[in-house]
Amino acid sequence: MNKSIIVAILGLIAGLLLIGLGFLLVRGDFTRFNGKNAASRYEKDEYRCSGNIDEIEIGERSENIEIRIGSVDKPVIEYWYREGEKDEIVITEKDGKLTFKREDKHSVKVVFFSMNFEDTSTVVTLPEDYNGPITATATSGRVMATGITTGKDMTLKANSGYVVAENLKADNLTMKATSGSIKLNDTECTGRAEIENTSGYITVERLAAGGEVFLKNTSGYIRATDVSCGDISSQNSSGGMSLSKIACDELFARNTSGSIKLTNVSSKSIEAENTSGGIRLDGVSGDALKFTSRSGSISGSINGKETDYSVITSTTSGSCNLAASRDGDKTLDVSTTSGGIRITFDK
Repeated sequence: MNKSIIVAILGLIAGLLLIGLGFLLVRGDFTRFNGKNAASRYEKDEYRCSGNIDEIEIGERSENIEIRIGSVDKPVIEYWYREGEKDEIVITEKDGKLTFKREDKHSVKVVFFSMNFEDTSTVVTLPEDYNGPITATATSGRVMATGITTGKDMTLKANSGYVVAENLKADNLTMKATSGSIKLNDTECTGRAEIENTSGYITVERLAAGGEVFLKNTSGYIRATDVSCGDISSQNSSGGMSLSKIACDELFARNTSGSIKLTNVSSKSIEAENTSGGIRLDGVSGDALKFTSRSGSISGSINGKETDYSVITSTTSGSCNLAASRDGDKTLDVSTTSGGIRITFDK
């Protein structure tokens, strides 16, 4: 074998080993690989609010944001800054609003790629009785919120990084990510919950909302389980979705590429449509059911009696086990273009 080829192969193996070592060192969290200058020294500072705060807005560039409850009487912000760049931090208190943002005041910077293993997250600690709106936006970093109870709106956004929230109580909740996963657990909203992603997973577990729950993804999977709300809308372009243990007034699911799975869903009205992929039902119940698939089968079980439903069914290419009927008080409309239909009834 040619000596240069051998050298190239050995170099490739060494590179792969270094990548694997780096992965182990950051424990799979690639946000810890960043563009911070390894030669710079980082300093930590703290800001304690002096007045009463009833609104909070946090904006970060490359640091993570963590919002939590602690033993404080007024909000406290702990943050890091690179040596000589403290003037980039702008913190203001005005008319009861606390604002934190990191501005880019240096026109020219020389920054070398490095690995930073020190946690330099911006941490916002709130008193237990805080009851105002919260907005947190990270340009390149993750956003995390835990144990927050407020009767106002909460907005969590990350352009490049994931968004994680658990044990929240709010009025309206908004979570958005451009490139990264979104995860929400154990949360109550008196109003609306809007969760939107461009590229990454959406995972929702144990959510109770008095208003609508809106889930939207462009490229990634949507998984929601144990959700009670007014109406729920789940829309995905590429990746599919799984909705289980859902109790709501109306459910609408739309998918372009990937499967739709509905398990133990109870709603007055359920409509699911898929362009490329099947629809799987397991213990679905409702007064008005409509399922449509252009390329893929529709199968599974409905929690009810067949005689309860007026059945409308059609398929262009595929078999169907349902017989058309106009006798029931409830409606079941099932149609496919290319794919079979096989639906059974549990009662």
